[in-house]
Amino acid sequence: MAKTRELRISGLHRAMNGYLVSLVRPADGEERTIHVVGTAWGAMTEMLNVIARWEGDWRVRCISSPSTIYRDLDGSRRPMGVYRQTGRTFDPFQIERWMLAQVGRTDLLEEPTVPARSGRWARKASQ
Repeated sequence: MAKTRELRISGLHRAMNGYLVSLVRPADGEERTIHVVGTAWGAMTEMLNVIARWEGDWRVRCISSPSTIYRDLDGSRRPMGVYRQTGRTFDPFQIERWMLAQVGRTDLLEEPTVPARSGRWARKASQ
């Protein structure tokens, strides 16, 4: 069995294991990570309920599931940039956009800027 095939997780297991949602409050840069379980809709609804109880305006920095963590560790996730065959730009936040779209809140996604040399996203200079 191929290595990447072993890293696939069913929707049932993903719902049982849940998601880690990393959030940031732009006003002061405070970061928090929460664990939410359920389907994409259920998990994002739970996340909205949690951040509604917190003071301030919060943005989603990253949403991780067991599958995305495994692919990151394995190195099988596509790198940022442009697909050579199609010329289409790869969106590294495709998962986060899709998850937040399930509850109609794509506005909560933290806007990234230019990739830093380390491969991590450099945050806006104004922050």
